Amino acid sequence: MFRNTLVRMTGLTLAVAAAITIPSMSSAHHSFAMFDASKQKTISGTVSKFRFSNPHVYIVIDVAEKPGAAPTSYLFEGPTPAILGRLGWNRTILKPGDKVKMQFHPMRDGKPGGNALRLWLPSGKMISLENEDIKY
Repeated sequence: MFRNTLVRMTGLTLAVAAAITIPSMSSAHHSFAMFDASKQKTISGTVSKFRFSNPHVYIVIDVAEKPGAAPTSYLFEGPTPAILGRLGWNRTILKPGDKVKMQFHPMRDGKPGGNALRLWLPSGKMISLENEDIKY
């Protein structure tokens, strides 16, 4: 009898834990509706920040849009470090001061930045940030 009660309690505990965990995991991830996937833009500038950590990689590129004016900081979001690792990325691939070019889907609200698609390193080599470019 004790064993049946223990098995039922364990099953109930697991069911409650799953019911609590699964919805919170799905609500933690945001939509990509803030990006306009029907448009692509390209900018050139200088990396000021690079964060290679979960849940998404972030890159800030400063762009001199008008001579003599302060640069505009563009914030780009990419996929997870695990996905980018399969595309050849690592935490040392970019550093502040690197001159790069970024292709991206812009923000719908017009703010500087967007969903990163491709990045050209100072060497001229293009590296992808798109899931569909992963070679399995």
